[in-house]
Amino acid sequence: MSDLTMRDRLLLVADLWCAATERSRSRLSTLLFSNGRRLDAIAEGGDLTTRSFERAMEWLSSEWLPDFPWPSDVPRPAAPEAGLAGSAPGSTPTREPATTSGGAP
Repeated sequence: MSDLTMRDRLLLVADLWCAATERSRSRLSTLLFSNGRRLDAIAEGGDLTTRSFERAMEWLSSEWLPDFPWPSDVPRPAAPEAGLAGSAPGSTPTREPATTSGGAP
């Protein structure tokens, strides 16, 4: 296991994702935290909750480009629950309501 902190892991994966997708750190920060400065604040020593870290890493894992290797010194999160991939980490995913055999929800 590497000696990277959780913040280091997040920033490493985030910066690799930005390079692979040609998106800015600010744009990714907005996608992950609804705050374009949050990743920069973390890089400057700011903190984040475990839940925020886990959601961000799950989102990055689910949105990772298949042609780019995940960094070997960062554990890759398991696939998120079915139907939640692609949801922004701060959002509450919605699911279509189940319908009865009569077709009405």
